[in-house]
Amino acid sequence: ADDAANRKGFLDSTRALADELAAVHATSLSGQERVLFDQIRQSFAAFLDYDQQVVALFRQNTPGAVTQANALIIGPGYEAYFKILDATNKLIVSVERRSDAAQARAEQTATTTNMIMVGVLVAALAAAAALALLITASVVRPIRQVAGGLLALADQHLAAALPEDGRDEVTTIARAFNQAAGGMGQAVRGVGERATAMSEAGVRLAALAQRLDAQAETTSNQ
Repeated sequence: ADDAANRKGFLDSTRALADELAAVHATSLSGQERVLFDQIRQSFAAFLDYDQQVVALFRQNTPGAVTQANALIIGPGYEAYFKILDATNKLIVSVERRSDAAQARAEQTATTTNMIMVGVLVAALAAAAALALLITASVVRPIRQVAGGLLALADQHLAAALPEDGRDEVTTIARAFNQAAGGMGQAVRGVGERATAMSEAGVRLAALAQRLDAQAETTSNQ
C-alpha cells in the first residue's frame, strides 16, 4: 500500500530525487556531462517503471507474481539503480574536476593580472619620471640660460645673447632679452660715440683758447 511506512518513505524519496534532477542546470554541463545526466534521468525513469511493475505484481499476491516481482527487483531494477549510481558518481567527479580546473585557471589569471597591473604601474611610473625629466630639461635649462644672460648683462657683457630656437614662453623671454641687450648695447655705443665727440671738441676748444690767449697777450703788449 502506498500509505505503508516503507512504501511511503520510498515514494517520498523518489519525488525528492525527481525534484533534484529537475533543478539541475544542464546547460552548465559539458557535452560528456550532459550524456551522463541523460543516462541518470533515463535510468531513473526505467527504475520507476520497474517499481510500478513490481508493485502491481506484489498486489496480485500469488506465488508466481511474487517470483516475477523479485526477479524484476534483483534483475533489471537493480541494474537500473546501479546505472543511476555509476553515472552520478562519474558526473560528480567530472564536475569537481572542471570546478578545480576553473578555480586553478582563475587563480592563475588573477596572478597574471596582478603581474600585469604591477608591470603597467612600473611602466607608468617610469614614463612619469621620464616625462618629469623631459619637462625639467625643457624648462629649467632655458630658465638657467636666461638667468645666466641676465648675470652677464649685469657684469656689463652687453654682447650676451640667448638662443631663440623655440615657440614657448621661455623663447619669448629670450627674444625680449636679446632685444633689450641689443638696445642697451646700441645706447652704450651711442653714449661712447658722443663722449668721444665731446672729448675731441674739448681738445679743439682748448687749442682755440690757447690761441685766443696768445693773441690777447700780443694785443696787450702792442
